[in-house]
Parts: sequence; C-alpha cells; structure tokens
Amino acid sequence: MDSVKLRHLLSEKISTLDNEQVAYLLSVAFLLLVPLIAKFSDFPAYWLSFGACICGLALYVIDLAETFTNNIFGKSIASVFIVGCTTFNLGMAHAFVNGALEAPVSPFGYTITLSAILSIPYTAALFLAFTFAFWMLLLILVSCLSLNKFSLKKLLSLSHVKELFANNPITLFGRVFSAIVLFSVSLNFLQNNEGYMNATSDFIRWFAYSFEMEMYSYCDVSADQKVAYLSGNKIVLATEKEDSYTFTVGDCEVDL
Repeated sequence: MDSVKLRHLLSEKISTLDNEQVAYLLSVAFLLLVPLIAKFSDFPAYWLSFGACICGLALYVIDLAETFTNNIFGKSIASVFIVGCTTFNLGMAHAFVNGALEAPVSPFGYTITLSAILSIPYTAALFLAFTFAFWMLLLILVSCLSLNKFSLKKLLSLSHVKELFANNPITLFGRVFSAIVLFSVSLNFLQNNEGYMNATSDFIRWFAYSFEMEMYSYCDVSADQKVAYLSGNKIVLATEKEDSYTFTVGDCEVDL
C-alpha cells in the first residue's frame, strides 16, 4: 500500500470519529511520545496525554448533560444537584475563611464568596475521590445504555454492550481510563495541596484586610489597625506586618 492510499484510508477512518474519540486517540499518541519528548525536555509530557483524555471525557459529560436535561425530570435532578453542590461549597468556603483569619467570619461576606470560587478545586477533588466507585459504575452503565436508544429488550440481550464494542471499543476504554486519571489527579491533589491551600489562605487574609475592613472607625483603635464589626459591642481587629496579617476579636471602646 503506497503513502497516498494510506493517507486516504486514515482520512476515512478519522472522519468517522467524533471529537471525543479523537481526544482519546490524541491521548494515546501523546502517551507513546512521552519517551521521545523526555529526551529533549524536562516537561512532564504525560500531562498532555492525561489532559487529552480528560478533555474527551468532558466532551462526553457535556453531551450527556444536554441530553439528560432535555426533559423536566432531568432538569429537576440537575437543579437539586447544583443547589446541593453550591451549598456544600459555600459551607467549605466558610470553614476556609474561618481557618485563614482565625476569627469570626460574619463581617466577611465578599471574602466567603471569593473563597467559594477558590475552593472549587478542593471540593471537586474531594467529591470525585469519595464518589469514584459510584461515578465509575454510572459511567460504564450510561456508556453501554444510550439514553436516546434505550430499551429493556436490548438491555436483557446485552445489545447495548455489543453495539458499543462493535462500533468503536476505544470509546468505552477511553472513558474508563479518563475516569481513572481524574480520580488519580483528585487523590494526588488532596494529598499534596499544601502549596495551594497556603496561597489561598494568604490571598483570603489579604482580601479581607484590604477590602472588608475599615481604617477609620468610631471605635478607639490604633492607627495601624483596621476594624470590622460583629454583633453587639464586639469587633474584629487586624494588623499588617511585613505582608503578614493578624486578626483578633476585641471590644469596641469609644472615647467620650
């Protein structure tokens, strides 16, 4: 077979693939090129492979979510899921801010909101790590059972599984491998997140001090302190020293 026919054959094969399958093929190609890239660069080339397969899984999940939310039942479940995840993330952000400031967080609403965004990687990794077995089983099940062509007859005869392997076995293997990669990345992040958490805590302290505390107050505070108000007669005091912030709780004293 000459090069022209080979290119023509490859072009025909690739044209039958969707974006998800192409991403999985790119992942395999990058994985095979890892030893070659390692000879010329210290860049961890395996991340190119992992990134491609996770991208393929993301394309599948987006398409699946669009299909699932086309009816009122799917939209209702998606709404409950989003509200639950948002509530959990806000609760986690509340704990992060309290730990970073070591002070009550009720005056720091904007800081908690910002922390909720910064804590998404941690809460997502936590969620994926602890629910991996469930999502893996669900992924395999949904991959075998097309939501658009589902029937009990095909389920009992295992036609869905046969069709999946007959059409393109790389799809199922790519999804399973991508899920395992995502789980591994999540677990590694949970075990080695000290740098990220320290940087997030430093940013939270800086933001709370810079934007949610007052320099001028009716309370008697020193010139190098900022203040935020709690209920009753209590206040949060903060001082800055060499890019380090200290938060304490005190009483609001007024000079008459």
